[in-house]
Amino acid sequence: MIVDTLEDTTQSAPAGETSWMQLPLRAFLTGPDLPVTVTLSDSGVDAVILGRAGTDLVEALRDGRIVRYPDATLAVPVTDPARQVELLRAALAADVAARQTLAETVQQRLTELDQLRAANAQRLTDIRDFVIEQYRQTDISRDVLDAFLARFDLDPYQPRVKVSYTITGSFQVDSDDTDAVETNVEDYLRPDLDEVDDTVEDSDEYSVTVRSVEPADG
Repeated sequence: MIVDTLEDTTQSAPAGETSWMQLPLRAFLTGPDLPVTVTLSDSGVDAVILGRAGTDLVEALRDGRIVRYPDATLAVPVTDPARQVELLRAALAADVAARQTLAETVQQRLTELDQLRAANAQRLTDIRDFVIEQYRQTDISRDVLDAFLARFDLDPYQPRVKVSYTITGSFQVDSDDTDAVETNVEDYLRPDLDEVDDTVEDSDEYSVTVRSVEPADG
């Protein structure tokens, strides 16, 4: 959307217009009805007053463009109803087009902002990984690592250990179908890590092998 600011002018009205009808654009802003259709006295060009732009400027639509005029610029009202309708329709079309362009621009800027945020987040992750790797290679101390991560508001380094375990045991099932019991146990028997401190979520790996299924009283 192109917005121009034109110089003020107080030239006389075009031929055929009575000078007493000329009013500064600010006078057309005092009524409740906007937009207002006017003919600019200096050029004889029709325009639609949209509203005030700043303390001493008026925004108007002229030839499909949004233009800013000093509010002292003289104009006369358009009195022909057909011409009024024509100008207002053009103003509406221009407003719709401007809003669509603005919406597209806003969406593009939001997309660019999201991309920038993602890139910055990935860059910080890469920096954190690099510094931690330097620590693991004993190039820097743990104190230096912790200070660096805290200085740049990065997640603190939390080392992990991997636990391998073996569980043996037995339990009884009310059934005499050994094959069905074995299958059921292999499908659903699993370790319960809920009470183990600091377990990393979704890090558990296990397999169940049933050694034997036999009568409990046999």
